[in-house]
Amino acid sequence: MQAGLDTVVVSMDGTTQTSYANIRHGGDFQRVMENIRTLNILRAKMSRRNPSVGLEFVIMKSNINQLPDLAQSARSMDADFIVLTNLLPCTEDMKDEILYWISATSNYKGNRLRLNHDQMLPRLDLHREYLSPILELFKRLNMTMPEIRNVSQEEYCPFIQKGSAAITWAGDVSPCIALMHSYRCYILGREKLIKRYLVGNIAQEKIDAIWKKKNYRSFRDRVLKFDFAPCVQCGGCDFNEANEEDCIGNVHPVCGDCLWARNVLQCP
Repeated sequence: MQAGLDTVVVSMDGTTQTSYANIRHGGDFQRVMENIRTLNILRAKMSRRNPSVGLEFVIMKSNINQLPDLAQSARSMDADFIVLTNLLPCTEDMKDEILYWISATSNYKGNRLRLNHDQMLPRLDLHREYLSPILELFKRLNMTMPEIRNVSQEEYCPFIQKGSAAITWAGDVSPCIALMHSYRCYILGREKLIKRYLVGNIAQEKIDAIWKKKNYRSFRDRVLKFDFAPCVQCGGCDFNEANEEDCIGNVHPVCGDCLWARNVLQCP
């Protein structure tokens, strides 16, 4: 708090010890709750409003029915907000847990459900078994049906558009959290290798010098135009096995398979 931290977001993907530990292996649900309550006590003693405390819930087939109980967890921890996002599977056994098989590929540019002025629900397939727990969560939070607003841009990078950058524990700077590390994941069942993309290190350069680098500026311009191959909607060639190049000539990193840009995955 004395460091001036604005926000703390805690992953809370289950509402019981069993469900939480099944997803966050080795996690202690009660300890997480106690730690958040302690943070709130310290915040009150110091007469501070920050950091605000949020809960992030990754919704998937195996836990979506627990969403209504998230309301009580949020109240007991005096959370300031809740973020709902989808799953990005990183292991083959999780690839069938996603709830956006159809909605992720849609070209629809019309209305989307918005929780408040700043935040929208992620894309979800419109099945009763998915929507009912969400509506029950709204009910328990004393929220009305989310406002419907028009979203005119299909691909919107929440990181580049807002002027964000991601910094690893080692000081490496990346344009977004999706490119901080190299990893394998599953995009609509397709295995994909994401190779990290770094633009500098704050231990070696000042952040404003990194921000002004030619390659970093060029990448931000590309993302703002979002002239990438629509890999999420296609998924039919060898280019989409990694983020190194796409079929219209873009080179690493390419963002045509980015689920954040299609409002499938959300970050605070």
